Amino acid sequence: MSSNKNGIPMSAYITSGYLHSFFEPDKMIKTITDLRQTIAASGVKFDAIACRGMSGLLVSSPLGMMMEKPVIVVRKGTSGTHSGSNVEGYLPVHLKYIIVDDFVETGATIRTIIRRIGEYYRPDFFRKTAKCVGVFLYKTYDPDDYYRYQGYLKKNVHGPIQGLSQFQGLSH
Repeated sequence: MSSNKNGIPMSAYITSGYLHSFFEPDKMIKTITDLRQTIAASGVKFDAIACRGMSGLLVSSPLGMMMEKPVIVVRKGTSGTHSGSNVEGYLPVHLKYIIVDDFVETGATIRTIIRRIGEYYRPDFFRKTAKCVGVFLYKTYDPDDYYRYQGYLKKNVHGPIQGLSQFQGLSH
């Protein structure tokens, strides 16, 4: 039976298989450190980190602190929350942001983040603009996913789409 570094057996945690790795501090720290290095090495200039969902926020919040960048949370929905807004966080007049996500399966998370931030930034009197300048994945990156959604991604992501290798990062 595995234990975390404090000797607490992993079986003592009640989690879905998906969130299990978030309770292993060494893996979490390595994933966030590796992701920060990947983003820094890309050379992408950005103002904020956008994420969606619990796992996105668990990675993006400490990553934002490490990189001294604010986090934008795009909610999956507002029912049952203390908010009436689908988008919360740093939203300046002109925004360049990256998306941090686990992996691309259907592209729905990336599309939803871009759409919801875009809805906030619809052209108006203040001429607000928002641009996604990169997508960084912290679980796996499958080039086939890129080819499956390349039309949408090329049109809406103005920068790299990169991930940690499939042998690094948090596992299912």
